[in-house]
Amino acid sequence: MNKIITWLKNHPLWNVIICIVYYLMVVLPHEWVGVTIAGLFQSKSRLYYNSVILALAIGLGLIVIIPLIKRLRAHDLPRVGWMYLLSLIGFIVLTFNTLIIVNIELIHIIQYAVFAVLVYPMMNGYTVVLLFTSGVGALDEAYQYFYLSPERTDYYDLNDVIINTLGGACGLLWLWSHRYISAYRQLSEIIRSWQLWAIIATLGVLVLLILVGKVAYLPTEGIDTLWTLVRKVPDGYWTSIDKNTITYHITLPLEGLLYCCCLWMIYGTMDYTSRLKH
Repeated sequence: MNKIITWLKNHPLWNVIICIVYYLMVVLPHEWVGVTIAGLFQSKSRLYYNSVILALAIGLGLIVIIPLIKRLRAHDLPRVGWMYLLSLIGFIVLTFNTLIIVNIELIHIIQYAVFAVLVYPMMNGYTVVLLFTSGVGALDEAYQYFYLSPERTDYYDLNDVIINTLGGACGLLWLWSHRYISAYRQLSEIIRSWQLWAIIATLGVLVLLILVGKVAYLPTEGIDTLWTLVRKVPDGYWTSIDKNTITYHITLPLEGLLYCCCLWMIYGTMDYTSRLKH
């Protein structure tokens, strides 16, 4: 993997092409991938299907986590790595128990973990990569909500945006554990980076659209809006489907922003801790 990362850093054009192809062929069609995998379990019960997917996800997670724990116990990594690892596990467990409807949605974590690893050689900074991954994940969900299937859901899926961001954090933790050092030495360098300003500009456009009434946070009457993030407000904290056998929480925009901010603040510190000695 070190050779791959080095090669991507030395060939930035190919790095861009690979990231675009990966996004178009793997990330964007993730819904089709989920449907295809579900089709393999048509003759099985939902419990069996969810159990198999969960077991595979846990097995894959252990393949990554166990070597990381060994390196932390051997003091090959800074102790802050324990905080990164335990908090990430906590966030994944929290998300799994509140935001995920079917276990195949865990594929978001794998897809965006790989995406973050592929993007890293272009930006060479943990904070900007995590923000960029969140932004790309948000665009993915916007494409589905506003264009691909606007009639199928009543809300912009911030649940998936959070899961995508968690996936990006997983990929960055893997890089951090292999001692990839961020190019950013100080906060001022991150603030001056073009990647951060591109993300800020995108968010600024969104805020402007909200202020001028072209994007609405909640359903509005008598106002001509281009998009509404939540077409129907949930009746309560929990939403039930499939004869009340599946219960999950629909994340509203402010909740989603706060959740993502927590992830950005925690794992954005990798820019500095990547330089620490054990």
